[in-house]
Amino acid sequence: MSKIIRQYGFWDSPVDEEKVAEVSSSYSFPQYDGDDIYAIKYIPKEGRKVVVCFRSGRSEEEIITPKGYDVKSRVHEYGGLSYAVKDSVVYFVNKKDQQIYKQEGHKITKLTKRERSRYADFCLDREGNYLYCVRETHFKNREPKNEIVKVGTQDGKEEVLFSGCDFYAWPRIDKSGRKIAFICWRHPHMPWDESELYISETGRSGRFKKPIKIAGGKQTAVNEPLWIGRHLYFTWDRDNWFQIYRIKNFKSGKSEKLTDLQAEFSDVLFVFGWRRYGFVGRDKVFTAVRSTEGQSCWLIDLKTKKASRLDLPLTNFIYIHTSEDKVLFIGASFTRDYTLCEYNIKTKKLRYIKGGDVGLDRAYISTPKRIIYTTSGGDTAYANYYPPKNKKFRGKGLPPVVVFTHGGPTASCSQSFNIRVQYFTSRGFAVLDVDYRGSYGYGREYRDKLRGRWGRVDVDDCVFGVLYLHYSRLADITRAFIRGGSAGGYTTLMALTFTSMFRAGVSYFGVSDLQLLAEQTHKFESHYLDVLIGKYPEEKEKYIKLSPVYNIEFIETPILFLQGDEDKIVPPNQAEKMYQALKRKGIRTKYILFKGEAHGFVKRNNIIRSLKEELKFYQESLKQDNINE
Repeated sequence: MSKIIRQYGFWDSPVDEEKVAEVSSSYSFPQYDGDDIYAIKYIPKEGRKVVVCFRSGRSEEEIITPKGYDVKSRVHEYGGLSYAVKDSVVYFVNKKDQQIYKQEGHKITKLTKRERSRYADFCLDREGNYLYCVRETHFKNREPKNEIVKVGTQDGKEEVLFSGCDFYAWPRIDKSGRKIAFICWRHPHMPWDESELYISETGRSGRFKKPIKIAGGKQTAVNEPLWIGRHLYFTWDRDNWFQIYRIKNFKSGKSEKLTDLQAEFSDVLFVFGWRRYGFVGRDKVFTAVRSTEGQSCWLIDLKTKKASRLDLPLTNFIYIHTSEDKVLFIGASFTRDYTLCEYNIKTKKLRYIKGGDVGLDRAYISTPKRIIYTTSGGDTAYANYYPPKNKKFRGKGLPPVVVFTHGGPTASCSQSFNIRVQYFTSRGFAVLDVDYRGSYGYGREYRDKLRGRWGRVDVDDCVFGVLYLHYSRLADITRAFIRGGSAGGYTTLMALTFTSMFRAGVSYFGVSDLQLLAEQTHKFESHYLDVLIGKYPEEKEKYIKLSPVYNIEFIETPILFLQGDEDKIVPPNQAEKMYQALKRKGIRTKYILFKGEAHGFVKRNNIIRSLKEELKFYQESLKQDNINE
């Protein structure tokens, strides 16, 4: 069957907006409770997250969280691990009031009652008597206070264990209940820039003593502490890559490096509780690493320090949780969306528990080609290229390209199935998903290349990526678009302001005014720009020079702004201010404010509308081309 020739960008596609919203359902933070498996699930139709349970090896899920509750923490605004379970008793944070609730069957009890406090990063002790977590208390006229607290699971009584640092994460108690580990960091650092690992032991009184620093600091970062027996394991990037270390003797403070791959064994700490490794028994580590080649899964024998790559049909592995001989994680591949998976180390069998099947003919699924190219200054940049793919249509010449810019900016793109990528490639667009300098997954040296150069080298890497596609005959350089959310929205706006590469662009809750961001954003990222741009207000001129909203005279490109009205990270005035300025100048622009959305759209109808508006915005530019097909 011959394909129909139709202009790129206008192909009919089975990947409609409803399917994107539907596939946006996902699982996270799986964990074992005996033979049962628990996880968090997002339900787009209800617009909430719930705890679900898979009983004793079954694939049918039971929704544990009743109507009226939404399991989501807002500590650091991004949240993360917001539930724990032991012996079928579930403890969770309710989004509306940010308090901890205890659920025993159908009985729900409100444990905490501090109206201004939020909770995250749960860890139960062995007996289930206490819940250790991070507490963030908010005030009217000063920044929030972060602490590590112990919450009684019977009476909800709270005890502050550690306080005085700007931020805390990973409070993890050992099996004896007498040792606790945690990490902390201080302004102006982000946790992946400089953080420290501490431990504390209980004294005769039963209270924890003054904590002792074990690792980190001095322009290095630590992450993911984990107790196995009497030993504490953690990740540390002191040799460029996040590797796994072990502390045997706490008094000497000496650590032993257990891995030595040119890869990251840990993620950056944007959300709480995101783990990349776990123990199978006491002498083997199951881990997912990220390197310049992408993601891979490994089994490490701690006795021999031998690392063996596991041949699993997946390209992404997150939220790892282990038992004696099994591993839970969320996995994905080029053609499978994020799936709740279980891998048995002994039998070497992989089980897909739930999710992943997108119900899409593979003849419509575009798979990525990894590209490595030279960018400004002779540096190297990385990206994933997705060609247009549709079994019914083809175009003439080279396709238009949509450049995806990830958020963070200290984050990264993925080689796994992305329904939004397929939404465009199945309509005749190519997609370039860029891991610009500063992205996670390529070592600290690559991450640090963005320090003091945000809005410049990331933009260069997007532009040089399009040039690479042009010279490789993979995309039409005259029909390039760019889009991104949050920090990716800033990169998008900077590219549209200071380059002439792109035909149009779309900013999802992107940053347009660095001054406003420095003055108004939340505590967690309130000094992020000190590293990325410069100290504020001492270097105020840099903030003006590198803010798209103050450089409207350079913009000649249409821009669409999509924004949530409840966004506390990048407030709506960022988009509104720039939209009004472009409108006054006569540039084609549009601004849509979505009610009930924060930093990232989660409601089904809003996901649908935002995609329709984005596609329409690109197509309006393509209609200007005089293409006879």
